[in-house]
Amino acid sequence: MGKDANITYGGQSTYILPVQGKKNAFIFMADIWRPQNAIDGPYIWLPLDFENGKISLHWMDEWNLGYFDQKDRK
Repeated sequence: MGKDANITYGGQSTYILPVQGKKNAFIFMADIWRPQNAIDGPYIWLPLDFENGKISLHWMDEWNLGYFDQKDRK
């Protein structure tokens, strides 16, 4: 794993998905490449936040699109 993999939870980004109908709402989409077992390549989908002018990504075991309706997200 690369030195910055901890900031993406081991994932390699594949796409940033804008959430239709929501302002400043985006989903970070990534996959985890495991060369020793390529068939086992799980996906990561997490909501992106913007904090102090920077993009922020926080791990969540579960979440749904209602996350983007919360005033103080994190």
